[in-house]
Amino acid sequence: MSGENLIPGEDPVLRKSNPNLPRLEAEDKQNWVPKIDVSKKCVLGTYIVPVLVFSQCILLVAFKLRHVAPLLVCTVVIIELVSIVLLLWYVSYWWRIGRLNYKKWYLIYCVLIVWSFVGGLVMGDRIYFQQSYAWFTYQDLGNYVEVDPAKARGQSYMDAGTVIFKTGTIVSKPNARAYKNQKVYCVAPIVGQPLSTNSNFELPPSGTVDFWAVGIDCCLPSGEKFSCGVQLDSSETQALPAGLRLLREDERAFYRLAVQEWTTEFGLPARHPLFFYWSSDPVREHLAFESGMNSDFYLYQGIFILLNTFFAFLLYFFIPESHVERPIDWEKVSILNQKRLFGKFGAVNVRGNFDPKFLAYNRNQASGEV
Repeated sequence: MSGENLIPGEDPVLRKSNPNLPRLEAEDKQNWVPKIDVSKKCVLGTYIVPVLVFSQCILLVAFKLRHVAPLLVCTVVIIELVSIVLLLWYVSYWWRIGRLNYKKWYLIYCVLIVWSFVGGLVMGDRIYFQQSYAWFTYQDLGNYVEVDPAKARGQSYMDAGTVIFKTGTIVSKPNARAYKNQKVYCVAPIVGQPLSTNSNFELPPSGTVDFWAVGIDCCLPSGEKFSCGVQLDSSETQALPAGLRLLREDERAFYRLAVQEWTTEFGLPARHPLFFYWSSDPVREHLAFESGMNSDFYLYQGIFILLNTFFAFLLYFFIPESHVERPIDWEKVSILNQKRLFGKFGAVNVRGNFDPKFLAYNRNQASGEV
């Protein structure tokens, strides 16, 4: 054991067995504090560990594992939360009984661990609902091509994720309608042939209007000036009429209300309405979710590293040193020194009394027999 962690010359037994130990002056004794190499612990506790906690929280709640095993993710998050609570309880307990040294570093470590855990869960949840959920869900759903909305029925495509319609399919913008509830939920039928001739509405061969282009705040409350999704012009010969399935259940209910208004007004049925975001390149839009998912992860990771570094320095300079506030218990330090130097001889027993073997060893050492 290195002598730099001991208090030289303050234990009479050590003084007798080691007469050459230097003595501390009164002023030195008053200002002396145990030395500790905090550089490695500081770097580990304030820089590396919070970054690792933040990263694993995002990886846990924002990617594939949450999509395929949400119960497992929830269990792991609960275990980590309990572990952090136990860490806080451990630090607070030893703080209250006055046995916690270097409170400043423990406090910085606990604050950074908590904020990295909470920040990782919040950012991971944000990535999941904005990017990952759509990416993985579209992978699970089916892809259909050459679908003719004039002849197809919605109940045959309930598992559709990406649909490429038959050439000539259009969005019937003049027949668009909307439902307003704070936001304007716009719907327009996707048709393979006009719904009206000479001001009379005709039922398509399928007997139902089940394919709908949708969007939020992309039309007037009356449904006029419908501009949701990609606008396909006649000059875009390479563009394909296609749609990405609406995934959000909270929005689906409002679109259904808009379709009910439409069926009541036009007198045509919509037995199994399916809602799509109108697109000319659904594959590219699908892949955009994957790239957005990965780019958001690296972006949040970089931002967190910068904020964590700034926050750690801020806490370091604004939290006072703890050893100035609490005097040193010299009796406890003396016993600790004995354990460090003579632990293999049983220097101090469990009650804090000197062990006879230790005293015999020191007597023999002082007489030169050892």
